[in-house]
Amino acid sequence: MARLTVHVLDMAQGLSARGMRVTLTRPDRPEWSVQMVTGDDGRTPGPLIEGDDFTPARYCLAFDLADYFSAAGVAQQDPPLLTQVRVEFQTRRDESYHIPLVCTPFSYSVYRGS
Repeated sequence: MARLTVHVLDMAQGLSARGMRVTLTRPDRPEWSVQMVTGDDGRTPGPLIEGDDFTPARYCLAFDLADYFSAAGVAQQDPPLLTQVRVEFQTRRDESYHIPLVCTPFSYSVYRGS
């Protein structure tokens, strides 16, 4: 079954990013969104979307970095350099996607994981 999962790693503290808000949207359906918060392992409690709901389309993932680092007590510049990381991607039929984010208050990297 096709699904979308994420994993967030806080490289500033060397930890999984617990408590980061992640929002999934579709540019072609502005009224549609899914929002979750990462748990102790830096992953959402389940897939952001899966099965028949996960259709081939263009999606946008938004990771709320500044709010996360502020709540975690990690020093940021004032105002924060990175407030939100947005990742736009296109999906294909019957494929699962895992998108990890590795971040600090000043940098980030995303990739298609397995």
